[in-house]
Amino acid sequence: MDLFLVTKEEREKVLKQYNVTEAQVEEGVKTIKIWKEKVQHLPTNMTDDFIARLLLKNKFRIEHTKEKLDNYFRLRAQNQDLIYGLENIVPSKQFG
Repeated sequence: MDLFLVTKEEREKVLKQYNVTEAQVEEGVKTIKIWKEKVQHLPTNMTDDFIARLLLKNKFRIEHTKEKLDNYFRLRAQNQDLIYGLENIVPSKQFG
């Protein structure tokens, strides 16, 4: 399941709502990609579409999107034991 799945119609509607053009989205994606190369803990396999959807989710605020990406991947790297060992902490039988 893709939590960031956006249809073409939804995307057009949101772009119109925020008064953002496709060119501005592309420029935002470029800006995020340039910044991402300078941050060591960010994955290199982020697609342009993924970045564009994150920008959309963050109302096309570039600095806000950078902050969210940075925090998410930094915290994920620092707390791998919680992320990958969750089934050891809370067995799934308790939720069944």
